[in-house]
Amino acid sequence: MLKKHLIYIILNSCFILMSVALPWFGQGYIFLVYVLSFIFLLYQAISIFDFKTNYFWFVLSYLVLFYISPIFEFIYPKEILDGSTTAINIYNILSISSIHILSLFYFCVYQKKTIKNITISKDRFDLSFNVMALGATLGTIWLFFTVGGFSAINSTRVDLKYVQGGKTYALWLIYLFSSVFFLAGIKLYKNRKNLFFIFIFLLVLFLAEFVYFIALRNRTMILMHITSILIGYILSKKIIIEGWNSNVSENMKKMRVLPLMIIMSGLAALGIFIRFARGIYLEGDSSISISAKDMLIESIKGGDFGYANMVIRIIDYSYYSDLALNGQSYLRLFMAIIPDFIYDKKILTTDALIGQLLTGLDVMTIPPGVFGDSYLNFGFLGFFVFIVYGVMLAVIDSSKKILIGYIFFSLSFTMIYHFVRGSFVNALISLLIVYVGLLFLNNILRPRYS
Repeated sequence: MLKKHLIYIILNSCFILMSVALPWFGQGYIFLVYVLSFIFLLYQAISIFDFKTNYFWFVLSYLVLFYISPIFEFIYPKEILDGSTTAINIYNILSISSIHILSLFYFCVYQKKTIKNITISKDRFDLSFNVMALGATLGTIWLFFTVGGFSAINSTRVDLKYVQGGKTYALWLIYLFSSVFFLAGIKLYKNRKNLFFIFIFLLVLFLAEFVYFIALRNRTMILMHITSILIGYILSKKIIIEGWNSNVSENMKKMRVLPLMIIMSGLAALGIFIRFARGIYLEGDSSISISAKDMLIESIKGGDFGYANMVIRIIDYSYYSDLALNGQSYLRLFMAIIPDFIYDKKILTTDALIGQLLTGLDVMTIPPGVFGDSYLNFGFLGFFVFIVYGVMLAVIDSSKKILIGYIFFSLSFTMIYHFVRGSFVNALISLLIVYVGLLFLNNILRPRYS
């Protein structure tokens, strides 16, 4: 397997060397390296895509957040990136080298697992769905009452940030049983001609997502669940449920990534427009009037498409104030999982700490970006963190538990996106809880591979 990926290992090493040389060359060289790296990383991720390679989500998130802004800086000079020349140079080196270091070690470890069939007993599938649905429902009800029920509709997002304790544990319970959405996608495919089932399914989904939205005031849960349902629906064609006669094929054939990318792009574009339009509407004169060019520039400069300026701002602050966390981000990760009733630690996450430093507000969180976080902790030596990330992703993607890999992949996109954006503690804890829930599910489902 190492020989098969040898070309990727060599090319990633070349891009690392090219990124180190960025300060010695002009803007044209920087633009060329960004574009070539973008194309190579995207091709590399698609080439190994098989609905369980979380490396694909990581690369996609990374390119959207950290590559688009520098590339468009050459199309709209002086209109995209803000910051000192030193901070921008550090950003360029770190943004390109970090992802290629991760990719290099990912392909040193990654081994693709192929199978022909996944078979599940119908009784065990139904039992699994009912158990997961019950757990997710209890978590949803707990979350609903923790934030104050329907009164939460009138609360602001800042108000809801102060709601802790039960809200956090209810959210963890929902994550633990979140595999129900992938299983729901399979049931939806089975009952795709049953209009009554589809109506009830959409009604229940709407009520659940309504609760998540008024409690959390973000799009994370909605996008995560819709993505999981869609992937479950797509992959249901390739999973044999004994007792169902609607399986399209008993052979695990290679599936195309294009339909999923089109769907995900549509959902992402909708989410980005809703957020952007909301900001324009609330901050303007209660109308949405902005040119297409200005909307594109603003989205890339400070929206979901580009997180570069925020990371540059953090690098600027860190560089000129000698701020160094010396590994505290990773200590906070281990401390955060200790329940408050055991140890009331009151430890700030890195994004909360940066938010307070840059704004002075105790409820403001500003994620530093995944490589911004490593730079804040270890400076340029933070590259070793990406070695760990690459190995971890490869181990997860190489798992022999294929069905668990599919379900984890279906749920991990939004959490990996937030992890790449720099929400270090919350994203990793959420991913860990989801994976523990999948191990529990696997013991109930007992899928058979052949």
